[in-house]
Amino acid sequence: MIESELTNPANKFLSTQPFDSLSKQLYDHLIREDIGRVEISLEVPGESLFIDVVVTPNPNPTGNSLSLGLLGRAIQRPCILETYRNAPTAEATNVCIFKRIWYFLELRRRAKRAKQTFTKSDQPQLWIVTPTASHHYSATRN
Repeated sequence: MIESELTNPANKFLSTQPFDSLSKQLYDHLIREDIGRVEISLEVPGESLFIDVVVTPNPNPTGNSLSLGLLGRAIQRPCILETYRNAPTAEATNVCIFKRIWYFLELRRRAKRAKQTFTKSDQPQLWIVTPTASHHYSATRN
């Protein structure tokens, strides 16, 4: 899959928002290497955007991801985790979708260049993690 070359390890947890840094550290701590690989702050080239967290499951896991509950179920396939302290706006949600599409296209391009197949199960799932969804946001989605 995608290599960590797109991740800037020097700024792994750097954020102006304390909650953002905390959530990234939490994912990095909870998802051990025996379950999957965690990439923090994956940059979207050409944009001033970073994917919060990318998780690539370990193909031969020795740990039990289900011990992490809902998070463990979510990370059983490649995924992007975008975490918000408050309900994201519709615009923030659209940015998350854009980042997911960019990452999907990047993975597909890399697979093609490496002459590897890219299946539906290789496509990353987008998880927007938030403690609540505002009434205004849910009304605009209908």
